[in-house]
Amino acid sequence: MKKIKLIINADDFGLTRSVCDSIISAHRDGVLTSTTLLAGEGHASYAAGLAERNPGLSVGIHFQLVAGRPVTADISRIKSLVDENGMFPKNFISFFKRLHTGSINKNHIKIELTNQVKKAVSMGINLTHADSHQHIHMHPWVLSIVAEVMREAGIRKIRNPVEVFDYKLHRPFRASAGNIIKIIYMNPLYKKWFQYKLASYKISYPEIFFGQFFSGAMTCVNMMKFLDRARALAGKCRQGEVACEIMTHPGNADEYNNIEYCDADFKKYLWHEEYLALTSAVIREKIKEQRLILCGYDSL
Repeated sequence: MKKIKLIINADDFGLTRSVCDSIISAHRDGVLTSTTLLAGEGHASYAAGLAERNPGLSVGIHFQLVAGRPVTADISRIKSLVDENGMFPKNFISFFKRLHTGSINKNHIKIELTNQVKKAVSMGINLTHADSHQHIHMHPWVLSIVAEVMREAGIRKIRNPVEVFDYKLHRPFRASAGNIIKIIYMNPLYKKWFQYKLASYKISYPEIFFGQFFSGAMTCVNMMKFLDRARALAGKCRQGEVACEIMTHPGNADEYNNIEYCDADFKKYLWHEEYLALTSAVIREKIKEQRLILCGYDSL
């Protein structure tokens, strides 16, 4: 039987105090094995303290260039990334529009991402991997910069978020601009290109990812859809050992009230339902039934 490792990652560690607490609780009392830190958010230091007391939790960097403030103290060094209020673009669509029109200096991206890594390390975090807020590292221009920052920081593992759309797996489909863009990107050709680029950068990654189309809605029902098909999906991979990642966002039912820079998408997130899924005995039993090996990115 093929060996399948399962990483269950919580994004946005440090976003709010309650998100931090939910992540730690889901790790201690549930199936969460990994998380990624928003180094520039106000509760990042609180998250770092929790991580220190929970060494079994794999902690990576959640690179951020949208929906928040930079960590770089001297804004003049990264001025093309922010508006007059020192804020990043509100979402990935706004960011990519500015990137494609030449409004963003790529050197500024490297400066900011490097400083995010340095801040996380300064707080005592031993970074095991990387991913990015709203998956901005999927863009080819950004990916090359992310890879350079990772190489210089000694980080060798990253999320591969290219999840090819499958109606049977991803229904019911929510029609939105974001999801339509995802479907365009989530195709076999782009997946092969992305894998090729990561290999060329000598960066390892889980072969299977689940979470693009249920971002903010990784309920027990939706998580079960993947767990039921994990072995079938892994069987399509050539490797003898396969690693999978499930993306989650645990928190409080009214978490958006705690988020300083809350956009419309955050307000739709089912924070508490995701937490309940992560601590569900049904989910734990399904993982055991499918003989999936829970682990963090540090075991990849």
